[in-house]
Amino acid sequence: RIRMDDKKLPQQAWPRFASRAAGTEPGLTYFELLTVMAADAFKSSSPDLAIFEAGLGARHDATTALPAEMVCFTPIDMDHADILGESIYDIAADKADALRPGVAMAVSAPQAPIPMAILANKAEDLGIPFCSMDYRKKNGSSAGRLLRDILPKELEQCARLPDDTPLGLRGAHQKMNAQTAVQAWILLCMRHGWKTNSQSIARGLEKAFIPGRLQYVPAGSGLPALWLDGAHNAHGMTALCAALEAMDTMQRPGAVVFSCLRDKNPQALAALLKKTLEQTPVFVPTIDGNPRAAQGKDIAALLGLSARPARDLKAALDAAAEVAGEHPVLVCGSLYLLSELYRMHPSLLEPPSSGNGELRYRHEIR
Repeated sequence: RIRMDDKKLPQQAWPRFASRAAGTEPGLTYFELLTVMAADAFKSSSPDLAIFEAGLGARHDATTALPAEMVCFTPIDMDHADILGESIYDIAADKADALRPGVAMAVSAPQAPIPMAILANKAEDLGIPFCSMDYRKKNGSSAGRLLRDILPKELEQCARLPDDTPLGLRGAHQKMNAQTAVQAWILLCMRHGWKTNSQSIARGLEKAFIPGRLQYVPAGSGLPALWLDGAHNAHGMTALCAALEAMDTMQRPGAVVFSCLRDKNPQALAALLKKTLEQTPVFVPTIDGNPRAAQGKDIAALLGLSARPARDLKAALDAAAEVAGEHPVLVCGSLYLLSELYRMHPSLLEPPSSGNGELRYRHEIR
């Protein structure tokens, strides 16, 4: 959750930063605590660039309390409706509040018309340049500039990814995310006079790794071959299902371990999974230690005859491995479910090339 130069924050540093964060404000939520810890750790190591991922919306999110030079928006869809609002308008309006005084520029992935209009209008109100590869305000205002209109030719060429660009993250949806990240990087390079080129960008994209984002794990250490994907809302499950449908026969899962939270619309998630994987066996544990977890037996009932409740995650994995044959087992439906798996097998949090040894940390933490 906190990484610097792609290395985990050293284990021995966590108590110190956690104590300092807890001392700043009583009653911090878990995410707020992590955000303060990360900000403190980053500041202590004098980084050139710090990146924070928002937790829940923006209006009251912990990350919005931090100064930001660049704000990036990935595709906005229905999620956390019980908190952010029950319409796409409400959710987009909440997330648009990431645009705040001090932000120098913003980049967005392609959006549906309502979220795109809300983001662009908020940026225009604050005078923040708002850039996207495929969007221009109809009135031609500066808030909706196309990226190609503001970059020097050599940087504009770097910002466009060929269709065959190798990506470390799988799935067609990751091409959109990669393109958005590259746009943001190019704009930062132009603003700061940093040097970059297509070759270094391509290397970074090919090495990119995020645990639990259509992550493939070869069989070993008592585990079958695995696909791991959070897919914790309808938007994420739709992207996962599209990626599964694009796989060849041997890549597709032979069994599924699925579970989710009660407030994540289990009916919608189950329907998408059932439609894509049809009669593939599904084993459903109840996520351990989470009061928001849906009961495995209730989710199994939604999935139909191919699904069976499981005593716990280990039992579900064992049962899935028995029936998957030569095919991988897919574990999906909640980041909390994957977190439970990572606690059992922490080496899965690292890219395969990193090995399982202790990772050395480049920065000095003061």
